[in-house]
Amino acid sequence: MDLQQLRYFAVVAEELHFTRAARRLYVDQSALSAAVRRLERDLGTSLFVRTTRHVELTEAGRVLLPEARSLLAAAEEFQLAVERARGGPQPERRHRVVVGLYCGSMAAAELTGPIVHAFHTRHPELALEVRPLTLFDPWGAADPDLDVVVTRDGGLPGDEVTVLFHTPRLLAVPAQLDLAGVEEVHLADVADLTWTGTGGWPPSAQEFMAGYDLRAEGLDVRRAQAPALPIDEAWRWHAEHEVLVMTNDLTVRRSPPGVVLRPLAGRPTVPVTVLDRRGDSRTRAFVAVAAEVSAALRDLVPDALPPQAQPA
Repeated sequence: MDLQQLRYFAVVAEELHFTRAARRLYVDQSALSAAVRRLERDLGTSLFVRTTRHVELTEAGRVLLPEARSLLAAAEEFQLAVERARGGPQPERRHRVVVGLYCGSMAAAELTGPIVHAFHTRHPELALEVRPLTLFDPWGAADPDLDVVVTRDGGLPGDEVTVLFHTPRLLAVPAQLDLAGVEEVHLADVADLTWTGTGGWPPSAQEFMAGYDLRAEGLDVRRAQAPALPIDEAWRWHAEHEVLVMTNDLTVRRSPPGVVLRPLAGRPTVPVTVLDRRGDSRTRAFVAVAAEVSAALRDLVPDALPPQAQPA
């Protein structure tokens, strides 16, 4: 049993789907399945019930998952302690790059895979470790190990920001509202409705959401506090409570159940960005590859605009 197997177990447990987990981890699905089977053999128990239709945790899997997460977190803390004790990164750390991907494989939409593959190909001397980021930590503020982050918008103080491309900003409207039938929504149409609230969220997540909840517009609107939920449940909550929020067509390719996506007139686009947190040769190499791949393959992303495009 090793830490990589535990990380694989944790990601499959989160996704409950081997194909999605493999995409998040950027490994072949058959290799992921084999690694999980080896872990199960090492432990002497099954972690998942697998059928052709679904994957679910066994009772042993449910018991061991929090322990696996604790071990992974402890390993990260130990690594940081070693680096602090040595006065800087270990030698092998200089030969890897830890990349945070907001929304996992959809961080740069159709370009995420090509960017990762191109970096692997051009810099085989650098091991690439990918870590998914969620809405509650979109810039990786809680992970001091991250070297670069592929995300949306501006990032943390000190990050060097490179825009890869822009994508349209959309309004998510609960389907039962009359507004759902409007082709293009204006601010005057939404100022009196209830918007999502993020009080109590981590500070960086609140800052991130300012561009999606009208705070960036300086509008004082009625708000309903949004709970910390997985994305599918969050959409269901917004629909049931008739609460508005903005999104983009990378995060949501099609309307979630109970929600209709509408363009909002006059809204700026969303910049898809790479945040360089180190400014060294490793991270600059990743940023250069990401920018080059984005310039060459941007047409693969529906409605994407070049990085120099002015917001609408």
